[in-house]
Order: sequence, then C-alpha cells, then structure tokens
Amino acid sequence: MSPRRPALVLVGHGAADPAARAGAPLEALAARLAARDLFPEIHLAFLRQDPPLRPIAATTHAPSVVVVPVMAGGGALTERVLPERAGLSGRLSVRDGQRVRLTAPVGAHPGFAALLGRRARAEAAAWGQDPAALALLLVAHGATRPQGAGREAAA
Repeated sequence: MSPRRPALVLVGHGAADPAARAGAPLEALAARLAARDLFPEIHLAFLRQDPPLRPIAATTHAPSVVVVPVMAGGGALTERVLPERAGLSGRLSVRDGQRVRLTAPVGAHPGFAALLGRRARAEAAAWGQDPAALALLLVAHGATRPQGAGREAAA
C-alpha cells in the first residue's frame, strides 16, 4: 500500500492592486504541477491579494499537507505572518489528525543559486551571447529591517 500523497498549498506574496496580476506566475506554476499529477490537491493563497491565506484546516481537509512559501527568502512574512494566518504552530503542525509541514521559502533552498546560474547561462545562449563575457544583475526589493527577507541574498 503506497502512502497517501499530501495536498499542496503554494503561498505567494501577491499585490494589493489586482491589475498588477502579481499572482499570475504562481497560477502558472500550480497549473504545471497539476499537469504532472504530483499532488491530489493544489491550492493557491496569497498574503496581499485574493485568494487570501486562511487557516490550512479551512483550506483543505487532506490528512497531510505541505505548505510552500514561493518567495525569494525568509523574513517576517515567512516566519511570523504566514504561520499565523495559516494557523500553524511551527514547521510541523498536527491538529485534529491533519499533519501540515511548512517548508522554507523556495529562495532559501541550497540549490536556488545554481538554478539561477543555469537559467542565466541558458538565457545568454538563447541570445547568442557568451555567458563568460556578460555580467548578471539580480534585482529584488528585499527589506532593511533585521527580520527582513535579505538574509539569503546576503549569504
């Protein structure tokens, strides 16, 4: 008997202005994952737009859930705001038979820098450019507060 696959909740930052379509990349990611049939359920939630992040028990009744912050790094949003809104007590929360695992933000994954490097080299090649002859500029807003999201980028 194979173990039941967990439901997936992807959490993005989002934007207060619906015209910004800030959730479109996360929607596209969810569609790609759904096409691969890796999870029996995939839910989207945002911290600053609809659909808003709610307690996980109100989002899905699946017995096992993985919550993934699709953000560049850690900080107050992923370490305090997200767990509070999702009704989580830590990286692993168990309540009423439901086990919810909160992962680190995708940008904090040790392989993220290598992924960006591969993507940059592929883009350079697509433009017929030698990656060794180019410079790469990464731009992100981050935060200046000590609990801000800049730790991974500064490491």
